This record gives sequence, C-alpha cells and structure tokens, in this order.
Amino acid sequence: MKKSDYYMNQQRPISIKEMPYTIDLRALLAYAKAKGIAVFDLSDEEKQQFLIPNSQYRTGLAYSANSR
Repeated sequence: MKKSDYYMNQQRPISIKEMPYTIDLRALLAYAKAKGIAVFDLSDEEKQQFLIPNSQYRTGLAYSANSR
C-alpha cells in the first residue's frame, strides 16, 4: 500500500457545520469540579445541560473528495 493510499483512506476531520451541538466545556468542567466528581461520572441529564445547539449546523451535507 502506498503512503498516499493510506492517507486517502483515513477519516477526515469533522467540520463545525456537521456537528448538531457544541459543548460548553468550561462550564461542564466547573460543574463537575463543584460537585467533586469527574465529568464521566455525571449523568447524561447533567451533561445535556451543557449542550448548545449549533447555529451553523446543516443537515444533508454530502462528503466530497474535493472538500479536503
């Protein structure tokens, strides 16, 4: 396998426009710290408080090789 073939078969970076939500990570970390637990120990409901709908999100984006 050529090196170029290897790189062409790798996953591409995710664009911010492809993510339906962003996360207020600073607030999430502060919340977990205030509770005295790690972020992964928070419930899903607690984590969902910090999801922010992405205003740039677009549904139906098709990947094309030209977008790299």
